[in-house]
Amino acid sequence: MGLKIDYTELPIEAFKGKLFESEEVVFFSYVDAYGHLNSAKYLEMVLNHRVHALEKSIQCFTLDLLKVTGIGLVIINSNVNYIKPSSQSETLVIQSWVHELQEVSFVVEFQILEKKSKQLRANGSLKCVSVDLKTHKTCALPKFMPSRGQIEELLNLPTKASPN
Repeated sequence: MGLKIDYTELPIEAFKGKLFESEEVVFFSYVDAYGHLNSAKYLEMVLNHRVHALEKSIQCFTLDLLKVTGIGLVIINSNVNYIKPSSQSETLVIQSWVHELQEVSFVVEFQILEKKSKQLRANGSLKCVSVDLKTHKTCALPKFMPSRGQIEELLNLPTKASPN
């Protein structure tokens, strides 16, 4: 018999504009022959950031979303603008926010900055759709996100209305 978890329902609309932030180090295995962060790693960092930042800041876990709502979120479009190369051992700050919410989709915008200089290294967007895990068809976004935390944690996050 599993442990029962009490979830708080965080309204999906409350996520719009809320700024999530995390840091990533550029490891040796992430760089190409020129010593620059591989272009695919930027997107990978953003995807990992989004999951980790939700977990760490508001205790909203991806697996809980799947289990509680029966809905998965699938990326259908990604766009990355590479501004300036990042190099091994740099610490990058990744920021993301929901820019647009629609019935079955949402757009997350992001920017990646070098921590010390605050220089913009990349920015872009991810478009995601909501998919019913039983039918594998597009469905309405969930009205809430299940969280092990409280609504105040989400409401207290800073807001980012639009990208740089």
